[in-house]
Amino acid sequence: MDNEFDDKEFELELAQKNHKELTTSLGKLTAAISEDKGDAEIAKAISKQTSDFVTAIANLPKPEKQELPEVKIEYNHEKLVSLLNGFTDNIKESNQKVIEALENRLLPDTFELVKGYGGETQSVKVKYKSAKEINSKK
Repeated sequence: MDNEFDDKEFELELAQKNHKELTTSLGKLTAAISEDKGDAEIAKAISKQTSDFVTAIANLPKPEKQELPEVKIEYNHEKLVSLLNGFTDNIKESNQKVIEALENRLLPDTFELVKGYGGETQSVKVKYKSAKEINSKK
């Protein structure tokens, strides 16, 4: 069973559903108006319009089912491999730039407290080194 609809089939189904909802609503409106004896002519006019509308919809030509064109997909493995290699080369180059940026980033290496006459700390002198020059403690 094929669950796929083409656009024309979908539009037809939607139009039929809308038509059914409209005729149901018009029928309810007609029934409500018919209860009031003074509006009998309005009810007859609505009923006639509904009937004419149903006839017009029923007489619409049915769409022809069209054959879908055959789609053939071919893979060019060499081109795909080439693109992937270029992509991985770009990633490697980008990663290398990130590594270099992190290695050359200046980080605090040592601190020196500058004390005043009363022994209180007035400032701190920080010496920086690039990350690759700092030895990590194990």
